[in-house]
Amino acid sequence: MIRNEREYRITQAHAAQFSKSLAEAEATTDASVHPLIRKAQRDALRSQLKDLRRDLAEYEALQEGKYPVLELSSMEELPRALIKARIAAHLTQKDLAERLKIAEQQVQRYEATEYATANLARIMEVVRALGVKIREDVFLPNVDVSPKALLNRLISAGMDRKFVVRRLFGEENDPDSADTSLALKAASLVQKIFGWGVSELFGGTGPLALPRAAAVGKFKLPSNAQERRTVFLAAYAKYLAGVALSATATAPRPIPRDAEEFRRAVIEKAGDVTLHGVLSFLWDRGVPVVPLAETGAFYGACWRINGRNTIVLKQRTASEARWIHDLLHEAYHAGEDSKVLDFETLDQDPEPAKRREDPEEDDATAFAADVLLAGRAEDLVAECVRDASGKISLMKAVVPRVAERNGVPVGALANYLAWRLSLQGFNWWGAATNLQNADEDPWRTTRAFLMSKLDWSKIGERDRELLSRALEEA
Repeated sequence: MIRNEREYRITQAHAAQFSKSLAEAEATTDASVHPLIRKAQRDALRSQLKDLRRDLAEYEALQEGKYPVLELSSMEELPRALIKARIAAHLTQKDLAERLKIAEQQVQRYEATEYATANLARIMEVVRALGVKIREDVFLPNVDVSPKALLNRLISAGMDRKFVVRRLFGEENDPDSADTSLALKAASLVQKIFGWGVSELFGGTGPLALPRAAAVGKFKLPSNAQERRTVFLAAYAKYLAGVALSATATAPRPIPRDAEEFRRAVIEKAGDVTLHGVLSFLWDRGVPVVPLAETGAFYGACWRINGRNTIVLKQRTASEARWIHDLLHEAYHAGEDSKVLDFETLDQDPEPAKRREDPEEDDATAFAADVLLAGRAEDLVAECVRDASGKISLMKAVVPRVAERNGVPVGALANYLAWRLSLQGFNWWGAATNLQNADEDPWRTTRAFLMSKLDWSKIGERDRELLSRALEEA
């Protein structure tokens, strides 16, 4: 951790030296050094450079006032928080010493040891001198404040154990341990996402209420949706969407709802209507797209928060055509009247025909198909039917030929045909799935966009950790 300007300058110099050393190591082709040794050397340099740059970014963010709240999961984290608070208040160690009426060297010793030699009275003097406010829960001895207690509480509320362990605790941590600090840290994240108080999580006896921030009343869900699981995942996705918005610098711009205009704009921006092209266009319009690897509950969502749109796609299909379709489907929702500052849509089933009947959903499906198929979706379906002589058994062989003849993606045409057939009671989704292109991983493509586009310095430490876990593969 960087504590003052002198340490900041020293760290900058070290980072520059490591960066130079890494560049030299990557350019080295000395055959006398084993490739595995060269790789280990480069990896070590990258790791050290990453740590230095993280410390520099944290110090700069504190000075720029990007952390208005410093979260503690236990009082053990207070000393480092006090150092960060001093930096954020633009106070030097000498300034703090003058306020405390002690020598500057004493403050330097306190911070060098993270206040290990300071008694409680002195720490409270520092708190008052910095003008910070601290709130800490005090639990009585008979309350079980452990990761296992929190895990059981969340599972009893209807959450999936794997989700809680992977996304909230972190797989590197033991949920069955007695680590109070881990329990409080995880509870702090749960409180931010779902709104339950820490005392309610550990000391409450009644069932946990559904998060109000993700009530399903406005969502387009089938009547048999698993409400509690859907609401929990929706609240989680909405929180991450908000985090992504907070780190997206691009000013929001209108999203065309006319398929021809949208298609033309994407081609002008990226050259073709591919997943990469649509992502590039939406990010350029200030719409972050967050891919999640959780399964079930819903597959796509669009939120508008204070006038800014964000999209979440939550599926693991390898079909790029399906990803583009669902992305375009949500982009249509994002193009809703800009005067509406807040709204939410949640699509529960990946197959459009199974979504609840809704004119807005039909329009979004038609929009996606027309963008992908250049406004000729119905004509191409008619051509497929004609070439197959109306026989569904021949469609699988016909679709690739029609797609090639008309210069459109096979997967997109197959998906649209499956949707049209489903309206007539025929299930052709299996055949459509077999016609998909799975050369690349669309989830990874979408994640790479997100990772490169976000300004990570604008995201607090806890939210950064939460988002990083969400972007881990299932």
